[in-house]
Amino acid sequence: MFHITESLLWIAVVVVMGYWKNLRLYHSTILYVLCCDLLYNFLTYNFPLWEYTDNNIFFHNHTIHNLYVLFLLYPSIVLVYLSTFPKKMIGKIIHVISFAVYWFIIEYITLKLGVIRHENGWTLLYAFPYDIIAFFFIGLHSKKPLQTYLLSIIATVFFLWFFHVPVINGK
Repeated sequence: MFHITESLLWIAVVVVMGYWKNLRLYHSTILYVLCCDLLYNFLTYNFPLWEYTDNNIFFHNHTIHNLYVLFLLYPSIVLVYLSTFPKKMIGKIIHVISFAVYWFIIEYITLKLGVIRHENGWTLLYAFPYDIIAFFFIGLHSKKPLQTYLLSIIATVFFLWFFHVPVINGK
């Protein structure tokens, strides 16, 4: 239920503030975020670093819950994030950190509520630096997609190596 409420609030912000008008402008970056999340789920299918655990009437398992978040919550957040992205460097830094703090707090709350669980070495200690990288990449992708893809590949390989994710032989 947590993510249903959260996504409805974000969707309301997108509609009320008119950010939905920027969908065409930020469509490719939304797809980038969706592809990154799908890739995470594919590569860590047998070795998740975190997963949704609050199976209920709406979400019967991690996959269904993740698809809901993927297609309703993430696009709304990306639209708000990019539609409000500042022009000056200090504003950009504050913007990235602000959204990373928000996402870290959401992860903390969902962890405490039992909506998600951490596994295979992932902890809150990794969440905030990861969130900063993720929001930095989202902002960068909207301006320099090719550089972002290259950096994303490097970051993905690093995280797979760092957390010893067995992508070749499975679990």
